Amino acid sequence: MNFNLDELVHDSDDDIVDTVAIIVAHDKLNEENDGKHGGSRPGRSPNVLRDFSSGHRRIMLDYFWDERSMRDDGSGERGPVYSAGLFERRFRMPKELFLRVYDGVMERNAYIRLGINSDCTGRKGIHPLQKVVASMRQLSYGIPGDAVDEYCRMSETTALKSLREFCRGVVSAFGIEYLRAPTQVDLQRIEARFAQVGFPGCMGCVDCAGWDWKNAPKAHQGHNVGKEKVSTLRMEVICDLDLWIWHCAFGYPGSMNDINILDVSPHFAEVLSGVYPPFRVESVIAEKRFDWFYYLADGIYPNYKVFVKTLPETQNPRKQMFRMRQEAVRKAVERVFGVLFARWNILYSPGRLWSASDMEEIVSACVILHNMIVEERRGGISDAEIDALIAADSRSIIVPIPDGENGGTGCFTSAVRIGSTGHDRGDYAKHVALTKALITHIWQSYANTEPE
Repeated sequence: MNFNLDELVHDSDDDIVDTVAIIVAHDKLNEENDGKHGGSRPGRSPNVLRDFSSGHRRIMLDYFWDERSMRDDGSGERGPVYSAGLFERRFRMPKELFLRVYDGVMERNAYIRLGINSDCTGRKGIHPLQKVVASMRQLSYGIPGDAVDEYCRMSETTALKSLREFCRGVVSAFGIEYLRAPTQVDLQRIEARFAQVGFPGCMGCVDCAGWDWKNAPKAHQGHNVGKEKVSTLRMEVICDLDLWIWHCAFGYPGSMNDINILDVSPHFAEVLSGVYPPFRVESVIAEKRFDWFYYLADGIYPNYKVFVKTLPETQNPRKQMFRMRQEAVRKAVERVFGVLFARWNILYSPGRLWSASDMEEIVSACVILHNMIVEERRGGISDAEIDALIAADSRSIIVPIPDGENGGTGCFTSAVRIGSTGHDRGDYAKHVALTKALITHIWQSYANTEPE
């Protein structure tokens, strides 16, 4: 429908108002017809009759049938088709943990709950279990939404919406516990673990990684394309030796490297300005006292006092031993990326979502589920052993700061730029002093225990 606005000038005011109203109504109708990706509207093919209940029944028979009950599939067998080991292999977690996640998401997300009750015609919709299983399959295997149709009996549109809502439900139900900053007790335990391997006063390993974005807007190509020549969104991660992720900031454009990300990192803005951690810290390393914690980092990071980096190749045996141990312990963060991307293959495959915010929710959900699995499987040193280690070894002391003396909360929410905190020669001198003390400490502790 075309209108000549020049002809409208000579019409009466009422005619102009009527014509403009028609144009607005016509444009609004076009917008409604355009709609979003997928969905039902006039002119599209009718919905496929997928028999939702058969998908739910199949999932129950495969994984959740009562161990004491006879299957109703005529096989004469008891219990589910697949064992607990196969369940954990395919869902990346034990069944008990999966049911905990399922209950939490059911409680927090209304969309996932849909389908339990019958509609006005007496038919039931897609059961919440089907939506959760479809979401877990997409996260675990990185498959497109269309690939879960045959097993979970839902369309691609529903599968993708279920994935988004499932991730929102996970963040809502478990984010407070599994995306939190470490507490004073957490830091003591983290430091005790690092002290066991030669790095007293350390509270994590830091590094960055990226998730390729296949459907990134073309207008943002220059912003998101990095050295790999593909659109990428990057993340900054801090972890401990148990591979628990204590900090994950996602959404940095692919054109930024580790240094650029550090410059705008809200967490390190708080660390370098003294706001975080909100505790007094005193560490004794090689008979020298230090009043700050530090992170293990690779060579690209600057020579700040909060970073301990590897050394260039050298013939000095003390420095060789330090270099070997620093690189070995710092591998924890690289192991985290390996485990995270292998366990949740959606992060390894190029992202097919259209929104960066949706990708951020998926990363948050994957980190939460990762931490829940780490908590479920955590082994090694026990709480009693950690308490004994802290009591016996006073090299690191954490003292709470009285209220009002420091405004830091320990949460990673500050938007202050690191560039405004200021770094001078004194900071570099502290970095060198800490590195030298650690070289001496590691040599004194391990010189007679390292294999030739």
